[in-house]
Amino acid sequence: MRHILFSLLLIYTTCFAQDQTEAYKVPVSKSIKIDGSIQDWKSIPYLSKNFGINLKPPYTDIMSIKMAMDQEHIYLLLNTKNHVGAIKDEAFLKILFDVDNNKATGSDENLRLNKYVKAPGFEYAIPVKLNNKAVPYYDIYNISKKGTAPKKVVSYSADSIMNASKGNYMEIAIPFAKILKDEHTISRIIFSEVGQESNWKDAKSYLNMNIDFSDRNKKEVMSVEEKVALQEKLESSFSVAWIIVLGLGLSLFWPAIAICKKAGFSSSLAAVCIIPVLGPFIFMWIICFNNWKLHSSFCAQEGEN
Repeated sequence: MRHILFSLLLIYTTCFAQDQTEAYKVPVSKSIKIDGSIQDWKSIPYLSKNFGINLKPPYTDIMSIKMAMDQEHIYLLLNTKNHVGAIKDEAFLKILFDVDNNKATGSDENLRLNKYVKAPGFEYAIPVKLNNKAVPYYDIYNISKKGTAPKKVVSYSADSIMNASKGNYMEIAIPFAKILKDEHTISRIIFSEVGQESNWKDAKSYLNMNIDFSDRNKKEVMSVEEKVALQEKLESSFSVAWIIVLGLGLSLFWPAIAICKKAGFSSSLAAVCIIPVLGPFIFMWIICFNNWKLHSSFCAQEGEN
């Protein structure tokens, strides 16, 4: 028995360790719009909850990042501070995309994110800036051609990036059509909080991740909002289930006492008499509705098929 338990523990810890090294799977959303409201971001998990370093004015400080997508756009929600009085028309955030997750293609080794950090193997750079009214905008640059200067592809503002109406948030929409092709599923991305030169040596100023965009190509995939709604439904069903189990148990308790007395057993064993009836029912209900990782995986797979 000990060997079996140890084997199960080893399998679990191995799986957990592998999960930590996998690419971040971007959740699909069917409700996010660039409209100045952050209510539609409630179901979206953090890509980085404690991003960057604590920058002081006049530098825009990014405190957290959320990421979601639909079939056409990547969406980012930045929680910021200091941006109202921050430096204008200079990048406060740089985003680099290695769209094919291949360091052998894209920018050459001489391209730098700044004077301390080289950026080989990237295809696109997106600097995010503020205009004179502290309204954010961004440009997309193609940096994939070795030995040539970055080429501006397009600029976006207004309907693609804006400040939230409440709180220090910025919503950003980046169209897939400008950076990723359908065959690109996992990309390497660097988020760089710019600040001043003295901050560029701090590793906390950078977030380097592999990002999994594969769900965007699937015809039927469960959105993060649908998953949350399903989870709430399961939790509600689980609570109702225990009420049913308790009610059923109480309703069977007195008949069980009578059966025990007829069989010559002590009435204190009535609870034992109920176990054969309630046991399988409780076991199956827990398997179906308990919030286990295995169950969540099955739910997600069902939505993706």
